[in-house]
Amino acid sequence: MLTVTGLVAGYGRAHALHGVDLEVYRGELVTIIGSNGAGKSTLLKTVSGLLPAIAGRVELEGRDITGLRADKVVAAGIVHAPEGRRVFPALSVADNLRMGGHVRRARAAEREHLTEVYELFPRLAERAAQPAGSLSGGEQQMLAIGRAIMADPALIMLDEPSLGLAPVLVEQVLATTAALRDGGRTVLLVEQNAELALDVADRGYVLERGRITHTGSAAELAGSAAIQRAYLGG
Repeated sequence: MLTVTGLVAGYGRAHALHGVDLEVYRGELVTIIGSNGAGKSTLLKTVSGLLPAIAGRVELEGRDITGLRADKVVAAGIVHAPEGRRVFPALSVADNLRMGGHVRRARAAEREHLTEVYELFPRLAERAAQPAGSLSGGEQQMLAIGRAIMADPALIMLDEPSLGLAPVLVEQVLATTAALRDGGRTVLLVEQNAELALDVADRGYVLERGRITHTGSAAELAGSAAIQRAYLGG
C-alpha cells in the first residue's frame, strides 16, 4: 500500500532522514521504533505532506504522492494523527469527529464511520456532547484516533499515541491499534515504547539517526539481542 524509497527530508540545511526505504502492505500494522531525535516524526510528516521531501519518492497504492499538499494526501487516502493529539478543545467530541469526515469519499458513510468509532471507543459515545478540552489525556487520544477513522483512510499513521499517558492507558491505546488492524485497517505506528509496539505489530523498522538500521517481523526484532539492549531493556 505504502512504498517509501530513498526518502531524504529535514529542516533547512539539517537533514533528519537520509535515504529511508520502507513498505507497508494492506491490512498490516507496521511500527517504527527508535530513540528521540531519530527522525520518526519527520518521516510521518514528510509522507503526509506537512514537510517537503528533499529527495526520494512516496507512493500510495502505486500512485506517486511525493510533494502533494497535506490536504491532497488526505484526499488520496493517508490520515496522520500527530503527536500531541491536537483536538479542537472548544468543540464537542461529536463535532471533532465530524471534522475528520470532511473528505469527499467519507461523507456518504459518516454515520457508518461514527458507529465504528463509538464501538471502538464507547467512552467517546458517552461524552459525545462534551467539549473535547474537558476529556482526559487518554480520552483525547481516543478522539484523535477516532477522528482519523472518520476520514475512511487507506492508511492511518499514528505518531506517539502513548505519549504522556498513564501505563494502563498506554496498553489500552496500543491494543486499540491492533483492533484497527484486526478490523481491516492498515496502520503505520510510530512509538517510543518499543516493547508494547512490537507486541501489537506485524512488522517493524528501527530508525536511528535518520536511517533504517533493522527491519523484520515484530517477533524477530523483539528477539534480537541488539534491539533488546538498545530499546527493550535487555
